Amino acid sequence: MMKKLILGVLMLVMLFSFTACGGEENKEIDISAVTAEIVESIEDLSSMAEVGADRLSDFYNIDTDALEGFSLYICGSGGYADEVAIFNPVDGEEGNVKAAIEERIAKRTSDFEDYVPEEADKLRAYTMTEKGGYILLAVTPDNETAEAVFEDAFK
Repeated sequence: MMKKLILGVLMLVMLFSFTACGGEENKEIDISAVTAEIVESIEDLSSMAEVGADRLSDFYNIDTDALEGFSLYICGSGGYADEVAIFNPVDGEEGNVKAAIEERIAKRTSDFEDYVPEEADKLRAYTMTEKGGYILLAVTPDNETAEAVFEDAFK
């Protein structure tokens, strides 16, 4: 009887320790608030505009049914490549969302190559980070700050 009690307690301790390790990773975040904070935190982001679900397909080859949510800010001026996005893909769609991001980056890099070469360099230095089921894309003058704000959202 005592052995079963001890075994049961040990199993509970192990169960709680496993769930404690993953708590931060599975945290739900307010995507809109995090992207807005990124945009506000980075100097030199020119006239950023939020893109709604009705216009997502104008920028990305992503079906909105493949997303639980997203928040996208793009530069309102055609002369800058700045972009901040957080996507929350439904299970199994992560690869398709990443592929769509890479497709957009490749196209925009090509578009800016002869138009504004400095912006093409910014696109080549983009950041794509995945955490807790969310995917961050940052094309900014300070991608490190974008990543830090994104990471802090999970704390």
